[in-house]
Amino acid sequence: SYSTPGSYTVTLTVSDGIHTPSSKSATITVYQGPEPKFTADHVKGCTPLTVKFQDGSIAHDGTTISSWLWNLNGPTSTEQSPTYIFNNQGMQDISLTVTDFHGCSATLKKTGYIDVAAPPNARYSPDQTTPCKIPVLINFTNHSAGLGVLTYTWDFEGTLFNTTNASNTYTTWGSHAVKLTAKSDYGCQSSIIDSVRVIQVKAIGTITDNSTPIHNNDYICAYDMINFNNQSVGSSNFIWYFGDRKSVV
Repeated sequence: SYSTPGSYTVTLTVSDGIHTPSSKSATITVYQGPEPKFTADHVKGCTPLTVKFQDGSIAHDGTTISSWLWNLNGPTSTEQSPTYIFNNQGMQDISLTVTDFHGCSATLKKTGYIDVAAPPNARYSPDQTTPCKIPVLINFTNHSAGLGVLTYTWDFEGTLFNTTNASNTYTTWGSHAVKLTAKSDYGCQSSIIDSVRVIQVKAIGTITDNSTPIHNNDYICAYDMINFNNQSVGSSNFIWYFGDRKSVV
């Protein structure tokens, strides 16, 4: 075998021990094989990741590259510089085999060359979802998950925090939006928007005697039919106390 490119003379000599030996010579040319080289415009990113591969292979001994065979972690391509979309998370092995017009081939494999991750999954939970007093401090626990280094942005209706977990104090009644964005160092992000309701619970009602309103410290007659009208807000659970040690739920 020949490990060094060049021209080699091979001579075969035949002799029967009696006659003059006969020789035959031939020249063998050993070509230097091609050098496969390639780069990619993205080697790390999130699904679906579009990658443009650029062939940079070199041919020697006055020839050129005649064919390319890419293995893109399973799928193949015979384009010189293909574009491929990676839809699966994981480390992707990439190899390129080039052949020149002399018929010489060589392969370059880059193991784990393309690093692909799915977008992170942003999730959180508050320690209270329907508080009924103000001011109220609500603590939010981050449950986001994803590959790589994750950073976070909390958006409390315009007030931003860049911490893993967050807390916010509410001083007004109503529904308040909470948005959490999780971003990975792969360059992608996801967000979740939910809300907490700060409910105003207020006991409101009227008492009437034959449609006549009864006020505090008014006198009524025994055995009168008294009507109690509940107009409370913020709750569906009520307990009536009638001052006679009896109550009604």
